[in-house]
Amino acid sequence: MYARTWGETTRGINGEMVTVEVDVTNGMPAFEMVGLPDVAVKEARERVKAAIKNSGFHFPDTHITVNLAPADLKKDGAGLDLPIALGVLAAKQYVKLPEPMPVFAGELALDGTLRPVNGILPMILRAREEGLPAIFIPAGNATEGELVEGIEVFTVSCLGEIIDHFEGTHPLQPLAKRSWTWKARRRTWWILPMCRGSGWPNERWKSQLPAVITCSWWVLPVRVRPCWPGGCPASCLP
Repeated sequence: MYARTWGETTRGINGEMVTVEVDVTNGMPAFEMVGLPDVAVKEARERVKAAIKNSGFHFPDTHITVNLAPADLKKDGAGLDLPIALGVLAAKQYVKLPEPMPVFAGELALDGTLRPVNGILPMILRAREEGLPAIFIPAGNATEGELVEGIEVFTVSCLGEIIDHFEGTHPLQPLAKRSWTWKARRRTWWILPMCRGSGWPNERWKSQLPAVITCSWWVLPVRVRPCWPGGCPASCLP
């Protein structure tokens, strides 16, 4: 039995789409994961298995293969836990995922709850660029989800909550977008450079900050664009 879901990872300050393919077949119990995962992604096998069981579902005691495509893109972080778990449940026909497929991102705790992950803002922006209808993120990342228009952002607190949403028993509502007040604009200026979520501030900021400003300049209104010390570089000029 085969199922496919959408997930995302980060590369630098950009979000990258990941196709999560799950194949469940008869055979010796095993949970194989391919597609250049890092250590945190490989450890998702134990988190996903425990989260599915503790959410009230039967974890299949068969051979499970998870492919993270494209295979030449390194996948890091724990944000792929949620799409992997939903792929396993969809392959066993415990849940029917909608079409067109939304994007899923979130780290699973062993009891099935969702923990916030780094890099949610660039993931949401990338999903919108791909024309996808919605993205499901942990409730702890709601602040980032309120900033992006043009895509429906749903927040979930546990794996069972998203299953109930797809079954229609407890539908979720998308986040309301935050109004652009002066405080919100100033807060966005700091969220964008910190969208990677780790290593800020540190010694690398001198080399990374100009790239972040150039990448995220279009989000900032003209009135709140600060001048770069010593004059703005040509790439920052409107």
